[in-house]
Amino acid sequence: VPKAHHERLNDMPAALAGEVMETLHAVVPAVEAAVDADATTVAFNNGESAGQEVPHVHGHVVPRSPDDGGRPIHALFAERPATDDDELAAVAANVSEQL
Repeated sequence: VPKAHHERLNDMPAALAGEVMETLHAVVPAVEAAVDADATTVAFNNGESAGQEVPHVHGHVVPRSPDDGGRPIHALFAERPATDDDELAAVAANVSEQL
């Protein structure tokens, strides 16, 4: 578990972000086994607009079952904007340029 302060994933060195994922790789099956869960939702709220309330990188590991009433990440939004293939391709190209 990182002790250095990083407010957002964007602020964290890539090597440390990799270590966080390695830790999640171990924690997720342990949580599932400990509570007999079928699955887990793993989430990072990255920035205030995304719901981040604690200004420090941290992940949520939420055990899930078919009847838990939880919904997939797509359920966060009542409506998704209509986008066509050309618009999606333009966004993908812009992301590639930013990388």
